[in-house]
Parts: sequence; structure tokens; C-alpha cells
Amino acid sequence: MFGQRRLLSDMTIGIMGVGNIGKIVAKTLKHFNAKIWGLTRTIPTTKEPFIDEYRTTSSLPEFLSNCHYIINIMPATPETNGLLNGDMLKNCKENNAIFMNVGRGNVINEEDLVNALENKWITAAILDVFEVEPLPSTSKLWIMPQVIISPHNACLARAESVAELFCNNYNKFTHGEPLLHLKSSTESLKLDDVEIMIADCRYLPKIKGKLNNIKWIQSISAGVEQLIELRHEKNINFVITRFVDETYGLDMAEYIVMQIVAFERRQREEYETLKSAVWPHNSMFVSRRLISQMNIGIMGIGNIGKVATPETNGLLNGDMLKNCKENNAIFMNVGRGNVINEEDLVNALENKWITAAILDVFEVEPLPSTSKLWIMPQVIITPHNACTVRADGIANLFKSNYEKYMKGEALPNILNIQRGY
Repeated sequence: MFGQRRLLSDMTIGIMGVGNIGKIVAKTLKHFNAKIWGLTRTIPTTKEPFIDEYRTTSSLPEFLSNCHYIINIMPATPETNGLLNGDMLKNCKENNAIFMNVGRGNVINEEDLVNALENKWITAAILDVFEVEPLPSTSKLWIMPQVIISPHNACLARAESVAELFCNNYNKFTHGEPLLHLKSSTESLKLDDVEIMIADCRYLPKIKGKLNNIKWIQSISAGVEQLIELRHEKNINFVITRFVDETYGLDMAEYIVMQIVAFERRQREEYETLKSAVWPHNSMFVSRRLISQMNIGIMGIGNIGKVATPETNGLLNGDMLKNCKENNAIFMNVGRGNVINEEDLVNALENKWITAAILDVFEVEPLPSTSKLWIMPQVIITPHNACTVRADGIANLFKSNYEKYMKGEALPNILNIQRGY
């Protein structure tokens, strides 16, 4: 009943690193009326009300000598590397301080930490991160009674939070707004450290050689033809999952229905007429086809449709579209532009093998201004936006796949690099 113990309200807690996480920790501890000191590289112009004192790393000895608990939350950077090495922790002795490391293990090497414990410069160490992980079984830290070890799980990444943050940043990125929690150049993550990546496949071939520890890449699109060149590489030790979800297919389905209905109802011609304030005569008695009266052929009946592969390359080249003439067929391309070259497509239109072409994808993108397709009245062009990637769709898919990955379950829609889809 009459033991002697310290209350949080009796202590000064030193937090090394008062960024986003450090501030939350400081604010939480302040509820217990502890005195909070924050260690940072520069003193902020606007000080947080829950941090009583700020010190910079140049005042580290003073910071350490005033704290009962020293909590490291700093990232691994050249500036933080070895910050507590040598006899730096000797400054903690007067307060019987406890050192807690939940940041990165580079802040102190194991030999100096063991020395600080053996010399009783610090009373104990609570360690969640280490110089080398997993902590080797030969480490002296395992057998020291004043050391508490946890396996780098002080803070776990919740799949919902990862997805929500990605969704927010994706929206900001597409609108040209500053990203949340953007790491500075001095804190930049090395590509060599990356295990999981959400990526635009257009950029992967340029950096693939630097991704030495990559295990899984989540593509933000269904199309992955930019990765076809990787089929010649023998040592592919990672998987790529395509972005395929129901909203992606629904988005494309709506585009297709919109274009069919608009074309059959001659919406474009009617719009141009009405723009001139001319009321079209006999508009009630026109001949038009209903969707229910037509046969619609879909080339590629996977989740959405086929991606660009060697097998689909030039599939409609030459006079193949001559087979469409009898039905006054319309060709719509929302897949990939490699299925027919522009010269053969123009030829099919000029020879009236097809009545019209509705094109969202092209051999060369953006479509060159010199292309004959721009000036053909029977051609409708959209700028590769038949199906757009929804930020919430990516976030939800990544969340689902991330949970599977962490549980060691099979991931869906894995790209077969050799086949190209």
C-alpha cells in the first residue's frame, strides 16, 4: 500500500521528434498533467499548447538531463543517425530516466545502449525498434532484466487508415494540391527499402532496377502493357496486381451505352443544328435503331476487356473490317489502340466498311494533331477517359489486397508478365 512510485504528473516526458506522431503522443500524455519537452531540429514559430518546452538537437544534453522518460519517435535520417551514441545518455543519470525507442533503431548503436544500461546512466530501456531487425538471438539486450522488448509493433498500419490516406493524397495529387505527410528530401525513402508499392505502370520500367526488396506492386490501372518489356527478364521476384473492380467496369459500361445511344439518336448532329437556333423538321419521324434490336460484339470478355498484348496487336489490320459492311456496323475502341493501325482504320471508314468509329484509345497518344481521324465527320474522339480511375476504388481495392497480403493469402488479378495480362 505504501510503495514509492512516480506519477506521470510528477514527471517530465521528453519526446524526440514532434512531428505528426510526436504531437499526438505529447497531446495524449499532457492529459495526465505530465510536463512535456519536445526535441526538434528547429524551434517552431507556432508552439503547441501541450508542449511545455522546446529544445533543438544542439541542446540535446540539456534536454536529456531534464527528462524522466526519453521517447524517441524520430525517423532514420543522417541527422538522427547515432544521435545518442557514445556517452550521451550519461546526461540522463540524475533523473533515473527510462529510454523508450519507438522511432528508428539508428539513433543509438546496441553497444552504447548496453553500456548506458550497465553503467546505470538510464534505469531501463523499452525497445520496439533496433539497429538490426529482427533483433539477433545473440543480442545481449535479450537477457538484460531492465530491458523490455517488443517486435516493432508499437504502431501498426491499419488497412483502413492506409487506404484513407492514399485516397486523400490521390485526390490532392490529381488536383495539383500539396500532399499530406510528404517526406522532405532529407527523409526520402530509398527505393531499395520499398516492399509494397502503389504505382502507375508507366513509370515502373524506369525504376524497376532499383526496387531490390519489392514484393508486391498494386497497379492503379487495368492496363499494364508498359510492363511487357519485363517479360524478357528471368528473375522477377515480385507480383503485380492489376486494378480491377466493379466500379471500373460500370464506368466503362456507362460510357459505351452513352456513345451507342448518342450515335443512334444522332445527338451530335442535332446539337450542332440547335446551336444555330434552327428547329429540326420531321424530328419525330426518324429511323433509328434501338439497342434491343442490335447485336453488340465485345472483343475481350474478362473483367473489363483485354489489355494490349502481342496476341491482340493488329487484330483488325488489313481488310478485316470489311466483314462489318453488311450491318452498317460502328467500331468502338475503349480497349487499346494496338488492335488496329490508323491507316487501316481510316481506309475502313473511307470505304464504308464501317459506318463510324467511336475512339477513346489510339496507336499513339495523345493523338497527333496531324491525324486524319480529327477531321473525319464519322469519327467521335474522346481523350482516353472512357473509364477513369476513382480514388476511392483504388483505396478500397488496396485495402482489401493489403489485408490479404498481410495474412499471406493469395492476391487477385495478378499480372502474368509473360502473357501480358
